[in-house]
Amino acid sequence: MEPFDFIVLGGGGAGLTAALTLAEEGCRVLVLNKSFHKETNTNYAQGGVAVVLDPSDSFKLHLEDTLNAGAHLNNRSAVEYLVRSGPGLIQKLIDWGACFDRDEATGGLLLTREAAHSLNRIIHANGDATGHEIQRAMTARAAAMDEITLWENARAMELLHHDNHVYGVRFIKDGKGYQATAKGVILATGGLGRIYGLTTNPDVAAGDGIILALQAGAHVADMEFVQFHPTALNIDGCPPFLLSESMRGEGGILLNHAGERFMERYNPMLELAPRDVVSRSIHFEMEKTGQKISLQVSHLGEEFVQKRFPTIYETCLQYGVDISREPVPVSPAAHYAMGGVLTDITARTHVSGLYAAGEVACAGVHGANRLASNSILEGLVFGQRAAISALEDSYSLQNPLRDFQEDHSPISDTFGSIPADLQKTMWKKAGIIRSRELLEEGMRTIAAMDTPYAMLGAAIMNGALRRRKNIGAHYRIDSLESASDSMQYQADLKTLKRFMDRYR
Repeated sequence: MEPFDFIVLGGGGAGLTAALTLAEEGCRVLVLNKSFHKETNTNYAQGGVAVVLDPSDSFKLHLEDTLNAGAHLNNRSAVEYLVRSGPGLIQKLIDWGACFDRDEATGGLLLTREAAHSLNRIIHANGDATGHEIQRAMTARAAAMDEITLWENARAMELLHHDNHVYGVRFIKDGKGYQATAKGVILATGGLGRIYGLTTNPDVAAGDGIILALQAGAHVADMEFVQFHPTALNIDGCPPFLLSESMRGEGGILLNHAGERFMERYNPMLELAPRDVVSRSIHFEMEKTGQKISLQVSHLGEEFVQKRFPTIYETCLQYGVDISREPVPVSPAAHYAMGGVLTDITARTHVSGLYAAGEVACAGVHGANRLASNSILEGLVFGQRAAISALEDSYSLQNPLRDFQEDHSPISDTFGSIPADLQKTMWKKAGIIRSRELLEEGMRTIAAMDTPYAMLGAAIMNGALRRRKNIGAHYRIDSLESASDSMQYQADLKTLKRFMDRYR
C-alpha cells in the first residue's frame, strides 16, 4: 500500500472533518476506526448542533451561554473561535450532503432550544437523529474521495514517537499488526464514558486516545469534569439509552414518583438549567424519595412527539413505554468528558506531530461543563483546525517518514476491555457526587488493577481530589467553598504514575 501523508485516529465528526479538510488539499489520509465506520459518538448524537444562524442571535450571546454553562473556566479565545467558525462549518456540512430539518413554508433551517441556551439556535436532522445524518453524509463523502482510505476495526496500540515528536501509529486489524508513519497524527478518538458503569456512550468510547497520548508524552487537563446527562432511559434490563436534551428544550418536564414537578425546589431555570444542575437535582430527588424520576412530554401532543422525536419514540416503545402518552423513567448517566488531551486553540498538543480534536481533546472550550449541542460543533471546528495545523507544520519537516507496512513483530491488543470492577468503582467513587473519602477509596481499588484503563480512572480522580471546590460538573459533598476554583489542573504520565503509587 502507498504511504500516507497524515493519519487520523477516529472516524466520527472530528476525525472525518480533519480527513476531508486534508484531502481537499490533495493529501493522502488514512482514517483508522476502532470499530465499524458508524460506531461513533457522533452517530448516536440526537439533539443537534448549536450555531448562530438566526438574525436575533449573535456570537456574543452564544459565547456568553457557553461561558455561563462552563462556570467561566473556559478558554475564552477557544470559545470565540468555536462560535465564530460555526456557520461556515455548517454550510460545509450541507455542501458535503448533510440534510437538516427545514421549515416547509420558508425552506429555512428549523431552530430549537436546549438547556442553558438563551434562545433557539439548535439545528437538527430527522427530528432526533442529527448525529446519524451528519455521520452518514461525512462517511459517504470521505468514501468517495480517492485521497482518503477508511479502515474499520483497526485499533491503535501505540503512537510511534521519539524526542517529543510523534511520527506514526502501530495498530492491529483483523489479527494482523501494521505500522504506518506520516507527517502528522490527528487524535479524534472520542470520549471515555465507558469507564463508568452507567453511560450513554457506545462501547468504543473508552478513552483509548487519552491513554495513547499520555504514553507519547502529551498532557491532559480538566479530567475531573465529566458530564452526567440527566435523562437516560431507566428501565430494569434496558441500556441507558439517551433521551435528548431537546425533549426538555421543547417543553418536557421532570416528575417525581408522586407526579410532582420538583425542579423548582432546586433551580429557577427548572428543566432548562445546565446539565450538571439537573443531574444532581434528579440524584438528590431519587435519594430523598427512594423512587424513580420520570420525564413527561405527552402534554406536547401525540403527533408532535412522534414527529419531533421519532427515534426516541420507537426505542422507548420497544421497552414498553409510549412517550406520546405516558412519562418515561429516567436517571443520570455518564455522557461527555470536558477534559482530555491538552491542546492550544490550534489543536496542537505538547508533542510535535500530534494533534487532537473533538471529545478526546481539551482546548478549554467547555470549561467546567459543556453547553448542550456544542459537542458536534466542537468536533467540526477543531477537526478542521487540527488539519490546518498539521498541514502548516508539515511544510517545515525535513525528510518526513512516510511508510506503511505489515508489522511482523509480536503485537497484541494491550488494551483489552474495561474491567467491570473499574466501571463500578468509577461510578460509585467518582460519579455525580464525590468526596475525598470516596475518591481515595476508589484510588486504592483501581491502583491495584492491571489494566491501561486504571491510568484513565486515576487521571479523573487526580483532578477531582485536587479541585476542592464545587464547580460545574464537579461536585463534592465535602467542598471547601473558600478554595480557588480558577485553576486548570493538568497532568502527564509521570505525575499520574506517582499519584497511583501513593495508593499502592
